[in-house]
Amino acid sequence: MLTLRFRNFNEAYYETNRLLLQKPQHIDYLNSTMGWLDNLFISCKSTQCDKINLGALGYKRGKWTRLVKTYLGDKKVEEIRNLGVGSTGLSAGFDFLRKTSGNGACMLGIVISRPRRGKHKWSKATIMWRTTELQRRWAADLILIHRILELIPNSDFKQIDLYMATAYQSAMYIIPILEPVFNIKSKDLDPNHLYTRVIITREAKYFKPDKSPHRMLASGERLVKLYKEYEKGIIPKFIGVQDCKLVEEEKP
Repeated sequence: MLTLRFRNFNEAYYETNRLLLQKPQHIDYLNSTMGWLDNLFISCKSTQCDKINLGALGYKRGKWTRLVKTYLGDKKVEEIRNLGVGSTGLSAGFDFLRKTSGNGACMLGIVISRPRRGKHKWSKATIMWRTTELQRRWAADLILIHRILELIPNSDFKQIDLYMATAYQSAMYIIPILEPVFNIKSKDLDPNHLYTRVIITREAKYFKPDKSPHRMLASGERLVKLYKEYEKGIIPKFIGVQDCKLVEEEKP
């Protein structure tokens, strides 16, 4: 179990990933090329996420559209806009859409709460994940949460708690964004720890050669391409919270 505290989502995303890279002893176990943690708790005071760049992670704008469709569909936005309305209790809950295929949805739900009953503002939000991939998918999740919480009426969130039953960082898929996103070079990682040693060896095996002799999944091939583009100085277009909206702003 790991408990962390940050000022906002920007810090939570970047510093959690850096922590696991620089102090891999926090990782509980390795499964294939993924470093896993059980029961990750993160507390933030703000959902500020303006520095999170989905473009730098190799995502296109379509990622946001698919994410919203997966978790909210066509009707859940209206449910968010009415969350807690008419309630005089201390808490209210929201469930994300659940996939019936695979292992089900990664994000499960949100609980909003307040210290006193009545019409007081909702001041705390707790978000729960079944699991999440920290170095890429979690970034988009955090932007989605930011957009959701800003739609909830009668709210002024001062504490946002994030709970992941399991979370992982992929030693394979973090390689292209290691330095461009997290400002860490593979040569500075601990070569004696099993997890970071996988990053070092996989980079040499799959990403360094001009053409890898080893077959990869399509997602892996896309990340190799991203790695090569960064090497050439090709910087992806910034895709941030300003590009990711749940509802379009009304025109005057």
